[in-house]
Amino acid sequence: MSTLRVDNIKGRTATTVNVPAGETFAVAGNQTVGGSLTVSGGGTLNTTGTVTVGDLVVNGTTTTINSTTLTVDDKNIELGSVASPSDTTANGGGITLKGASDKTFLWDNVGLNWTPTPGFHIQHTSEALKSVTTTAATTVTYNYNSDVENCFWIQANDTGNVTLAITNLPTTGNKVYTFSFFINPVSTKTCSVNALSIDGAAQTIRWSGAAAPTASTDGKEDIYVFTVIRRGTAGGGENWFVYGNASTGFG
Repeated sequence: MSTLRVDNIKGRTATTVNVPAGETFAVAGNQTVGGSLTVSGGGTLNTTGTVTVGDLVVNGTTTTINSTTLTVDDKNIELGSVASPSDTTANGGGITLKGASDKTFLWDNVGLNWTPTPGFHIQHTSEALKSVTTTAATTVTYNYNSDVENCFWIQANDTGNVTLAITNLPTTGNKVYTFSFFINPVSTKTCSVNALSIDGAAQTIRWSGAAAPTASTDGKEDIYVFTVIRRGTAGGGENWFVYGNASTGFG
């Protein structure tokens, strides 16, 4: 026979139905499976209606969903949820949109960043701002692995310069990072950002105009912007370059 149709299948303890390869087992109406439903041997489970389950676990190498729109109520999707997740297993993970060429959004564990291909069109951006109050010489820290603010508002209540101490900045070549400081000193006090280190190593700041700026002394605001470049091997060897620019006397 090619098709088996029955009204009810009942068993006192358990029921097993074996359907030979190439044959069809058709069940009409609404059916409830209280235990486990297993489709093995390369078989196919087809439905034209709705299948409702509690927890659905799919084991296999490839899971294919043929649908026009995939809707997920959950607001968080986990990728790479292997038995022992690590930065190594996460490397190269992400999302691939198929087209004439793949459009990807992938995690780069070496550069510690998400890499879009071919790129992003960004309409609006905003930067997180961290407020720091100083009463003397102060070191402001920035950890690339955990901190989100690369812009700093310095409320300088007394004279004292600021050092920016950066840690865990990726050493991948041909990368550029920017840090901004907005200095708001009280009247008659002075404050400037005059030193920068990366992983404990002091860096030479190449100032615009070849000289460090003079901080305002009359309570006006100053803005310092530092561009940190990790030069690649093609530029003469991997190394850090730090460029500083300051605009003073706002207000």
